Amino acid sequence: MTTDPLTVTTLNGVVWERRAETADGRGLYTCAGVRDCPAFVMATLSDLTVHGLRPTPPPPALAAEAPGPAPTQQDPLNDRLATLEKERAGLLALLPRDACITEGTPNALAAAEAEYGAWELVAGVLGVTLPYASSEPPIPFALTEAGERAAAIERAAARLRAVFDMPASGGEDL
Repeated sequence: MTTDPLTVTTLNGVVWERRAETADGRGLYTCAGVRDCPAFVMATLSDLTVHGLRPTPPPPALAAEAPGPAPTQQDPLNDRLATLEKERAGLLALLPRDACITEGTPNALAAAEAEYGAWELVAGVLGVTLPYASSEPPIPFALTEAGERAAAIERAAARLRAVFDMPASGGEDL
């Protein structure tokens, strides 16, 4: 097994990839992108050093430990972390701030318990408990998806009442 690097770059900018080894364990190199090359045409590391080699960067594990210049580009991991923190903040703002209802019709209780149970799962993933207490003001119900659904249902009920000439009942009969 050779300890020669997997890739080297000569001073003229040509990248060479190690593709095989000699019987005594020296690496054999071809130009990057060459698919098939017989071993007798490949170059050894000592052949390539005649042309001069560019310094190779340290392996990633060593590069992380080695001091270097401050990064000039935005780190994609920091961008992703910022995105995830915004998403988490958005979910935290949607969490229920009141306990689940305990009174009402059986259907209303079942629906409320199911929705609260789903929010408990979300809260568990976010590392908080319900009812959620936050210093941030809650999102108005009308701006949530449930609020939009409730408004759409109310509009549909109003159209049905208009078609059938029924007075508004406040939703008890729905």
